Order: sequence, then C-alpha cells, then structure tokens
Amino acid sequence: MDRDVESLCKTCESCQLVSSYNPPTPLVTTKMPDGPLQFCSTDLLGPLPDGRSIIIIVDYYSRFFEAAILRSTKTQKIVN
Repeated sequence: MDRDVESLCKTCESCQLVSSYNPPTPLVTTKMPDGPLQFCSTDLLGPLPDGRSIIIIVDYYSRFFEAAILRSTKTQKIVN
C-alpha cells in the first residue's frame, strides 16, 4: 500500500506542482578541537509563547553547554 501511494504521488501532476523534494542536509563531521573553547556552537530556540527565547552554547571539546533566557534576539543583546 505504501508503494502504491508513493507511486501515485510521484506520477500525479497536481502533486508535483505543489510539492518539492527537499533532501536532508548532509551531516558534516568536524575535527575534534585540541582544547576547550576553541570551537563552539550556538542555537536559538523561540520565540516561546511569552515572547522570550533561549540561547544555547555548546563547547565541542568538553560538551559543556550553557543556556540563557533572552528577552530580545537583537544582535547586541546576543553578543552581550
């Protein structure tokens, strides 16, 4: 049944017009840093229902992370 549905969707002209295939971004491996705080990653989560956001920073060497709540995601607030 799954194959039939997939086949139908792949051959349906209307389905092809409204959908686009977005392949997943390939994983990229990184070289392990020689020490702490040489390479960090950061991400923002939000906005949350109350308007705030959460910033998360992870050190690739130690896997230590910090998270903080932000009231604003303006560049200067994030840098501080």
